[in-house]
Amino acid sequence: MEDNIVNFSDGIRNQEKKKDFAAKTTKIAQNVISRLEQEDIPIFADSFESVFEQLIADESEEFKNIFGQKVDINLEAKDRLLSFESSVKDGIKNVKNILDITKSIYQSVVTTQNAIHQKSQELTKIDNPVAFKSAVQLYSQDFTNLQITLETQIVQMRQAIKKIVVNIDNVSKNSIYDTHYNVYNRRYFLSHCEKEKRLLDQINCPYAFVGFSLTKGYLESLRDKKLIKLSLKAMATVLCKESQSDEALCYFGNGKFMMLYKYIDNKKVLERVRKIIASAKENSFVLNGKMTLDFCAGVRFALPSANLSEEIERCAVACDKAFHGMIDIEINHDGLQEKIQEFQEEKV
Repeated sequence: MEDNIVNFSDGIRNQEKKKDFAAKTTKIAQNVISRLEQEDIPIFADSFESVFEQLIADESEEFKNIFGQKVDINLEAKDRLLSFESSVKDGIKNVKNILDITKSIYQSVVTTQNAIHQKSQELTKIDNPVAFKSAVQLYSQDFTNLQITLETQIVQMRQAIKKIVVNIDNVSKNSIYDTHYNVYNRRYFLSHCEKEKRLLDQINCPYAFVGFSLTKGYLESLRDKKLIKLSLKAMATVLCKESQSDEALCYFGNGKFMMLYKYIDNKKVLERVRKIIASAKENSFVLNGKMTLDFCAGVRFALPSANLSEEIERCAVACDKAFHGMIDIEINHDGLQEKIQEFQEEKV
């Protein structure tokens, strides 16, 4: 009973905190718009953000910390792209270095071959044993010097290859996109969501994960791996078109795409999901003639206290159930499963 009372009290405090934070940001936003209008500055995203940062200078450290976290999330992609570009440039430089070393090794090998041929011919013409011995010693020293040069170049080659391996690893770590589908890759998506979750939990704002896949019936109608791959690319195009700029979208693997919705309630999340599914059915693309896509979705309304990996896993499981159950949407909410066939509002 005491635990229930504590949880109830925590819930009230969280709601009050959410209202206070929302009221404060609303007031600041109104002041930002007023200043921009007074100074005849167009209300663009960057001008709004600039004035917003100026106006929160006198706010509490807690408020500025939350705002700072949001800024860091927005800057993370830029920082990773800079690291990515730096690694790529270093990699190109190291590849050029390897090519230069390879050229030097080739020249050394050619020089060695020519020297062996030349010296062997010279040796056959020497009749005096003393002169022959002296010539052999000189030639031996020449070959030793060539061997040392080759060994040095091989060491340089190994070092350059090690640097390229490091560059490749850095490129992989800092990559953001799945270039096949032009959406976030799974690694970056999970990292991004972890930071978003931490911030959203602090301000007690709702968020949800939605997994999308092609329907079982649609995939069975294709029966061709090439057509499936093309359909998944077309699916990615539809999801990108229908998603907003602040909605993180990734290819999660096994034919699933995952999306993070935030700052909107459960009802609006479902409306967005329905709109996407309907859009897939309405838009055609060329694939052995005109075809339309058919999506199903799994929805998980996240809980502040839950582990991110567990929340995303629940979303993936819901998506699988929608797929195998051949339904449009399956919702996983507080451990309860709800099935929604087509767009029947009474079942939501």
